Amino acid sequence: MHHTQGISPAASLAVVSCVLFIYDYTLTFSKEVDLFWRQPRRTWVFLFFMANRYIGLLGRIPEFLGIFFGETGSPVCSGLLFADRVIAVLLQVVGGVIMMARVYAFYNKDRRVLSLLIAVAAFCL
Repeated sequence: MHHTQGISPAASLAVVSCVLFIYDYTLTFSKEVDLFWRQPRRTWVFLFFMANRYIGLLGRIPEFLGIFFGETGSPVCSGLLFADRVIAVLLQVVGGVIMMARVYAFYNKDRRVLSLLIAVAAFCL
């Protein structure tokens, strides 16, 4: 595909993915309010859910800025790329903790299972 003017195909796809991502958030926001924000008790599961949800949403900002305003090789572009990588790592850690909590709950909160999960996670880091 030959690109001569305007927005590049890669930037177009990035815009589409960002729009769909934000659209999905708007579709599920009312359920989030009902199921999480209106609950009287806040737990660490709530904290990790919110971190997973909003780090992902806010993490689109550096990606979007990098696509449209970053010049390849510039310090701004390098900073945005670094921010994007940090956000990706944070999301992986938060997602991993959520999955560990689910497995732990599936096994009736057996501390041996939790110990194994923590050991495997530590080994992977």
